[in-house]
Amino acid sequence: MQLSYSQELYKRITITNPNFRSLQNLSNQGIDLTCGAIQTSEGLQLELSEHELQNVSNLGVPYRVLVDDLTKYYADRAQKNLPHAKQELQSQKYSTAKAGFGKSSVSNILFDNLGQYNGCDEINWSTPTN
Repeated sequence: MQLSYSQELYKRITITNPNFRSLQNLSNQGIDLTCGAIQTSEGLQLELSEHELQNVSNLGVPYRVLVDDLTKYYADRAQKNLPHAKQELQSQKYSTAKAGFGKSSVSNILFDNLGQYNGCDEINWSTPTN
């Protein structure tokens, strides 16, 4: 028996010069225009699933696809940036160790931290009357 899992494809699109009515229709279809929506010089940039894009098409809102497969796009970008990220991590580790911060033990961090609350008493908060 073979199991297959399908992952929904997400795309980055631009809606050129969206008007109030089209934005209201998109919002009514459940498309989030607050989180991740970016207003650019070319229009409104969104990252949407295929299902959401079908809703956009059904509304007759024209759009242009900027990135056809966001999962692949982000995976490729991460792979490309990996050598630089590793180098940056090594540099930070070296700087921390050189400054003497790399020799702390867990007990030093937990028990010698002045900002750490180690008391056993709970604060007696007043109960609201309303």
